[in-house]
Amino acid sequence: MAAACVKRALSQAAADILAFLLLQSDLSAAIKETAEDMFADLEGRICPRIVYDAREFAAAMDIIAMLEYIRDLLDCEPNLTLAQRPSGSA
Repeated sequence: MAAACVKRALSQAAADILAFLLLQSDLSAAIKETAEDMFADLEGRICPRIVYDAREFAAAMDIIAMLEYIRDLLDCEPNLTLAQRPSGSA
């Protein structure tokens, strides 16, 4: 989902999702590494305030709230689909 957001230039949404993933302790090593790489790349290209906001947002979220956020994002961005996600991406 984060990769699809990056592709559609939805930087805040991508940062929010990736920041949330990075806080999860039960991710597989491959997903964690992909999320770290994507976040680092995104962090180098976006405003530091977006990164800060994403970290604050993620710290306040639980899994149910994040799923609702993603559902709302999909509702607001009808052309954004999980099918846009490259294999192995967060």
